[in-house]
Amino acid sequence: MRRLFGESAFADRAGRAVGCGLPGAGFTAEMTALVEGGAEGIDISPEQDVFGIEREPEWAFRFIAHEYVIFLLRRALAGEDAFRSVETWAITAGLAEHYLQKALGGGAPFGPGSRYADFFTRMNGSPAELYRAAKAWKR
Repeated sequence: MRRLFGESAFADRAGRAVGCGLPGAGFTAEMTALVEGGAEGIDISPEQDVFGIEREPEWAFRFIAHEYVIFLLRRALAGEDAFRSVETWAITAGLAEHYLQKALGGGAPFGPGSRYADFFTRMNGSPAELYRAAKAWKR
């Protein structure tokens, strides 16, 4: 994982895409065999998420990268309700996928937010502006 993230300069690219840098001490992806078949990408602290170790490296890279973008969006969307309700999770996850695709130069969206991928691609603005536009569009 260190090699994949280092060679891709992902943290810098994601920070530029989202428009905010790494806050505080940073982000740590804890990888373990203990969550196999269970929930993953779960915050175990404000700066740490836990992931299973059983995935192929490229898939694990994309999953961790997605969660890293979520980590950046927590800062970029601090004034929004993006992380206060399950009702807005698909929008937030879709926004994370949008910025992940920008940072990686493409790739297929995944997860509950994939339906927002094309919507965000057609728009310009800050993360907060895109988030608000998606909430209005959802209705």
